[in-house]
Amino acid sequence: MAQALGVSLDYLVGNTEFLLNTDVIKKIQEIQKLPQEDRNHLFYVVDNILQNVRAKQAFAG
Repeated sequence: MAQALGVSLDYLVGNTEFLLNTDVIKKIQEIQKLPQEDRNHLFYVVDNILQNVRAKQAFAG
């Protein structure tokens, strides 16, 4: 049912408030298959982007 609706099972049963679509879940699964060093590089980039977004939000508000 969750797959047909394009949401995570956790969202469907109320274990999370976040709606994760299947595209996000597929990307996370692909990331988990990467070698640890590649995951570390990817997370470094993602962490920096998130930090940048948070800073922009803080200064904009």
